[in-house]
Amino acid sequence: MKYVNTKNAWGRFGAGLYFAPDAAKSNDYTQPYNSVRCLILCKVVVGNAKILYQDQSNLKAPPQGFDSVLGKPGGGGALNYPELVLFNEDAVLPAYVVFYK
Repeated sequence: MKYVNTKNAWGRFGAGLYFAPDAAKSNDYTQPYNSVRCLILCKVVVGNAKILYQDQSNLKAPPQGFDSVLGKPGGGGALNYPELVLFNEDAVLPAYVVFYK
């Protein structure tokens, strides 16, 4: 299994590829170019996801026995939106590019 190395980058759940089911969350990470923004919609393979409510920024792989991490709001954590973290780039298939204002 091939894991993504994003050293020197902080992530709430470690060094991985971050996805959000809510476009508002993803929009927060875009920068406009000539007032146009872009999102890439992807198909992902989640597998067995470990649900976490608190930050674990030291992760370099999913916890033992899991394929991914699902951060969920609630439980006293700081998340406002759910987010999915994959550590294997082969589990991601870009499907659509959306440009919007």
